[in-house]
Amino acid sequence: MKMFKNVLTAFSFILILASTNNLSAIHNPMDWKSEILSYLGDFEKLNIREMPNKILVDFILNETGEIMVLSTSHSELDQWLKSKLNYKKIGFNELETMQKYTLPIVFNKI
Repeated sequence: MKMFKNVLTAFSFILILASTNNLSAIHNPMDWKSEILSYLGDFEKLNIREMPNKILVDFILNETGEIMVLSTSHSELDQWLKSKLNYKKIGFNELETMQKYTLPIVFNKI
C-alpha cells in the first residue's frame, strides 16, 4: 500500500509539472510581429508630409537575435525605422537567423 501511495504521488507530481510546462509554452501573449511593432509606438510624432497607408520593411536577424533592417518601401521613413528597429532583440525562435523577412506595417489614419 505504501508503494502504491509513493507511485501515485510521484505520478501526480510529474503530471502537474507537465501540465504547467504546457501552459507556459502555449501562453504566448505577443508574437514576433507584435513585438517588432511595439518598438514603433511613437510614430504620431513624425513630421512627414504625407503618411503612407502601408510600408514594407525587409529585415534579417543576426546570430544574437537582433533585428537588422535592410530596406523599407518609404524613403522618408527609412532612417526612422532603422533607428527604432536596428539591434533590437526579439525573443522568438520561430525566425531563422540570416534569412530575409518582410513585415508589412499598416498605419491607421484617424
